[in-house]
Amino acid sequence: MPLYRDRRGTDPNVTRGLLEALTDVLGVEIEPEHLLAYVYGLTGTSAFTDRFADEREAAGRCRIPITADAELFDEVVALGRLLWLHTWGRRRC
Repeated sequence: MPLYRDRRGTDPNVTRGLLEALTDVLGVEIEPEHLLAYVYGLTGTSAFTDRFADEREAAGRCRIPITADAELFDEVVALGRLLWLHTWGRRRC
């Protein structure tokens, strides 16, 4: 799934209003790349896998809990910036 809906990278492939809602709750501007890094950082942990294993199996899909704690959000985004390494530098977060 691409992060942007268009080739120029101007129309994020994110539910409309989500980035604005996160910005309001967290008190800092959340860009599409921040959300991608958050999801990547969160779902790449064994804690996430262990905590949501039953729900993922039952629902057949993955739900992403989003924290309202700006400091914790930033910590997970920082962890998710490993995406850069895992995509050979082709994705910046």
